[in-house]
Amino acid sequence: MPEGEQELFDYLYKFDPKIFREETLKDVARKKNWITDAAGPLLSPVERDILTFDTFAALAELSGNQLSFGGGTLLNWLYARKTPRFSFDIDSQFRKSGVSKELVWSQVVEPINRQLRKLGKVKTVPYEKKNYEIGSIVFDADKDHFQDVLSLKRPVFAIWSGSPANVYMGKVAKLERDSGKEGQRLKAFFGGKLPKIEDVRIEIGIPRNEQGIFPAKKTEVRPLVYPEIEVGSVKALVTKKEYMIALKIFKLGKIFKPAEELHAIPDFVKSICDLYVCIDLCNADSVFKCLEKISEINGYRLKQVLVKAQNRLLRLSTNKEASNLFKTSGQTSFIAQSKELKDLTAKLRTFLRPN
Repeated sequence: MPEGEQELFDYLYKFDPKIFREETLKDVARKKNWITDAAGPLLSPVERDILTFDTFAALAELSGNQLSFGGGTLLNWLYARKTPRFSFDIDSQFRKSGVSKELVWSQVVEPINRQLRKLGKVKTVPYEKKNYEIGSIVFDADKDHFQDVLSLKRPVFAIWSGSPANVYMGKVAKLERDSGKEGQRLKAFFGGKLPKIEDVRIEIGIPRNEQGIFPAKKTEVRPLVYPEIEVGSVKALVTKKEYMIALKIFKLGKIFKPAEELHAIPDFVKSICDLYVCIDLCNADSVFKCLEKISEINGYRLKQVLVKAQNRLLRLSTNKEASNLFKTSGQTSFIAQSKELKDLTAKLRTFLRPN
């Protein structure tokens, strides 16, 4: 890797910037067997797993145990390593209930950013007479739709993932027209070759009351690319496995308005993949006890959720949009090489069959 490119990646919090060599990442993909006949070694999942874990590490280690972590990314890092769904966002929860987004921002996000800057892990890019930060955590206004979820993102440099820097910066700056001068300045700033910029998405859920705080325990976490890429583990508060699985089932068993259900199909497909692998690794009785608690907190009955999930899985097994997403999405297409969506839904329906 040329010296300039290595400097580009020195914003990384947990990883050695020297790993960003094409041959290194290809070697990881080969060893993991993340390969397709058409594309060969899959470099993007390797890169994005690094970028996601790097962001998770910063959040977990610099937040002072104010956050716990869960969702599909943690399920895959911890329990689905042999047949992963490539997950590239970070779900977390603030450990106090009934607080405002502003408090979470000032108490968690701002202190993390200050520490990252102090450590030299934030780089600035000049564009349209402003300086934009790469490596810090910023508010994600486009995704922030819910009162009890703070949506964030961490812009990071990449080689194979994301958008070219000029395209990304143009969108961030909301530049309606670009004469080309800003793009030329940007190219000069990077020494003649534009990197890509990717957003690692982050959500911090804010529980409405004490009942809504997920049970969590200290857990040692490593990315999918370990041990092919050597990186230290991260000790973080992680939602208990059976509770994470129950949350995924509850998502499948919730009542949605028709328009909402259409928009939720990508999330349903991801949940199905996570559950397909993880239900063999859990205590079923414990899962259903957790699901009963989650259902009661949200005003549902357990049997109601199980029946709704069963019916939704049946519909999704023959849904063309769901099937196409399963086969083509970068997050699930690796699983789709050896499985059909209907196989996954059939296994889950058996698991969820009410007694």
